[in-house]
Amino acid sequence: MRALAHEPELLVLDEPVASLDPAGRREFLRELIGTVVDGGTTVVFSTHILSDLERVALDVAFLHDGRIGLQAPLDELLEGARRVTGAAAAVDALGLRGELRRERLAGYNVTVVARLSGDELERLHAVPGCAMTP
Repeated sequence: MRALAHEPELLVLDEPVASLDPAGRREFLRELIGTVVDGGTTVVFSTHILSDLERVALDVAFLHDGRIGLQAPLDELLEGARRVTGAAAAVDALGLRGELRRERLAGYNVTVVARLSGDELERLHAVPGCAMTP
């Protein structure tokens, strides 16, 4: 918390809680939120621990190859995220934007997308064997 002593306008934290146990992570995040809310500091917080992100983030950006691939309010992403499954070639052919994660399992894909446009939903429903779940 010493980094906040001089009340910066911007604070960049790269995996600040990665080596802490769950209780330590919660305490650090609680202190960070309390200090930031009171001080009006903007925080750029990189993490691979999504549960921590859900505790502190208002707006989320996902980087892909050094560029922002997706940015939106966290609530919008949580409400709009969908899992799309189907034959690998069929899911690849859909060309879904907002893809967060893809996993290939024995000939089929499981893809998690942040949100689907109306056009993407139409294409998804037209492909036999593809399904979508929340």
